[in-house]
Amino acid sequence: MGGLPRRATFIKQEISDGVPTLILDSGNLFTKKVLSEPALENAVRKGELILRAMETMGYKAAAVGEMDLYLGRENLDRLAGSTSVKFLSANLKSANGRPVYSPYTITTVGKIKVGIFGLTSRDVDVKMMEQRFPGVWVDDPITTASALLPKLRKKTDLIVALTHIGVGKDKELARSVKGIDVIVGGKSRTWLKNPLQVRSTLITSGYFQGRAMGRLFLSFRGKHAGWTGGNRIDFLKEQLQVLEKGGDVLPGVPGDREGLTRELDKARSMTRIDGDMITLTERFGDDRQIASFIRDYRKELKKQAQARVVESVTSDTPDRYLGSKACVDCHRTRSAFWAGTAHARALSALVPKGAEADHDCLPCHVTGYLKPTGYTPAAPRPDLVNVQCEACHGKGSLHVSSPDIYGLIKMPPASICLGCHIADHDDDFDYIRDRRLVCEDL
Repeated sequence: MGGLPRRATFIKQEISDGVPTLILDSGNLFTKKVLSEPALENAVRKGELILRAMETMGYKAAAVGEMDLYLGRENLDRLAGSTSVKFLSANLKSANGRPVYSPYTITTVGKIKVGIFGLTSRDVDVKMMEQRFPGVWVDDPITTASALLPKLRKKTDLIVALTHIGVGKDKELARSVKGIDVIVGGKSRTWLKNPLQVRSTLITSGYFQGRAMGRLFLSFRGKHAGWTGGNRIDFLKEQLQVLEKGGDVLPGVPGDREGLTRELDKARSMTRIDGDMITLTERFGDDRQIASFIRDYRKELKKQAQARVVESVTSDTPDRYLGSKACVDCHRTRSAFWAGTAHARALSALVPKGAEADHDCLPCHVTGYLKPTGYTPAAPRPDLVNVQCEACHGKGSLHVSSPDIYGLIKMPPASICLGCHIADHDDDFDYIRDRRLVCEDL
């Protein structure tokens, strides 16, 4: 979500030249993991913010990703009905065989009539689907596309498949289904700086979490008659200029003006493509309007959290979180070391962004997030803010009562650290090296 303001800046720059533009998203808009029931309300709230930003940026449609389904039928229907961004999935079907959401949409871009259809991955949690999308199933994407294409082809000049099935499946789709012009894919986090061409289909994508934007220019000259790379056209032009100046063309290039002109004319009769993947670095800056949406959202979350603060543990559960103060008497040296680490200031790291109540950020900046007796936004405990001892070593109540009987995790395994120190948040994390920053006795 934090990348939305930069994305908006990039899009504004792209559309400022007046070239007709179609803005699409390949899915998994609202979550990147299976959500517990208590987290759903907050996820829907965040979804409303994301869709508001996407509408403002001019998005036309988004594929329904498999993770989006974990919000539940009622919640996803509510979001789909609240926005002008089309939710597309031709293969997400009800028991009667009809699509749950729009299978496709048709829009005009410049003078070109574009048909866009969506495909959802079958890689879903079956039990979760039974609970939150009862009576709904995901049909085979290739079979679905094969049945849809003939009808859609008759109505359009260009067909785009907006998929969330992974680049491997995208290639299979391009090989198996005739008539798809462009696939805008997602799910596999594949970096495609230049589009792949499989048979007559171009495959391109964005990048996860909006860290980069895929850009594809299509230059139509009359009827579409295949693709030709813009770099090839530019190269042929350069070689003609070399000949005109009396120079020699490069090896592998027709060595006469007639041959170069013939190849250039053939290339120009086709649809020129120029693809790129743009990393959304700091140079783009934050769009003020979208940034204000996020600030307002986080302010409201913070206001609600402050109104719900509880001062003490009321649970009678024997195995519960106590907070780091319970550790100090027996572990003074280690507690003093922890107090000087970044873990002890984890929540304050969110303050500059106003994100200290943001449910996307909190799990890695508090202790026991949404676990029994742990930190929960519904009743935020001040004694469990930051990444405290129990976040890595386990709940402390039984150990405090009988330390000889109930031990804790002495050295947290990598799996605990990697719950938060993932590529999305920490590209340079090394378990062996970095654990020394928070473990005093190594």
